[in-house]
Amino acid sequence: MKFVRLALLFLFISCLIIVSCKKDETKPELLSTIDSLKLKNLDPYSYSDSVLMKKILLVYLDDSLKSFNGIYENENYGIGFFILTPLDTSNVIKYKSEILDGISDGAEMDTLTFFSSKKFIYYNSGSAFIGSRNLEVYQYLFDPKYTEIFKSYTTLLEDGSVSQIYSQNLKDKSKLELIDFFRKKIESKFIDDLSERKLKIRYE
Repeated sequence: MKFVRLALLFLFISCLIIVSCKKDETKPELLSTIDSLKLKNLDPYSYSDSVLMKKILLVYLDDSLKSFNGIYENENYGIGFFILTPLDTSNVIKYKSEILDGISDGAEMDTLTFFSSKKFIYYNSGSAFIGSRNLEVYQYLFDPKYTEIFKSYTTLLEDGSVSQIYSQNLKDKSKLELIDFFRKKIESKFIDDLSERKLKIRYE
């Protein structure tokens, strides 16, 4: 009788262990909160690549926003901007833009400051589209604080005139500094006599 009781007790304990193990297997793994100190120890490129599963072209840690801000390349064509907030474990991708015209080959990317202290991420398609229609240049300025993208597209027309298309958010007179920046880039790198040519400007 004693042997039967021991066997039943052993069977009961075994069942408890098996059930608790199964519960542990199905329990979702909790993400640990990344504090400010851990954030600075993360490699921006490898972290961003693992979260977005995209090729990262440029990324930096923004101390004021406590986020990783940057540019990614789409698999087949195009680029986009992103903001990752590792402090918020429930929503790591805070912002991911639509796919924009552009590729990494021959492109220029940088972080720039406008309006005294405002930091922007800059993309310029560079020589990537030269030859398709004589000249095509895509430029973007991304404001991470307000998740706003300012766009410029320049093409040299067959009659020698230059067509420049800007995004609607550049219509505001307060954004003249950004338009001036886009034009100077074109003049310094692609069309050195831009000021002497006929310009066709529109906003879309």
